[in-house]
Amino acid sequence: MTADGRPENLTDFVHNFIAILNPVVAFLALFGFFGLFTGVLKYVGAGGDEERLGKAKQLIVYGLVGMLVIFSFWGLARILAKTYLGV
Repeated sequence: MTADGRPENLTDFVHNFIAILNPVVAFLALFGFFGLFTGVLKYVGAGGDEERLGKAKQLIVYGLVGMLVIFSFWGLARILAKTYLGV
């Protein structure tokens, strides 16, 4: 790192990127989990109403897909950083 906080090389840049990425992934995963949890609660509380069940299933799927995308991106970034940069 330089005196003004800029990275000197690619490894420093990747360290900074991962340090920022980890809290962002946790925050976004929280939204995915919230969608999943809300969908499950709505599904349980639907009481056999087909329209409400359908909306609840959509929320569950959106939450799961969102978490899958978030964790896939995070995992890919970690794999690339470890493989190519040894970070």
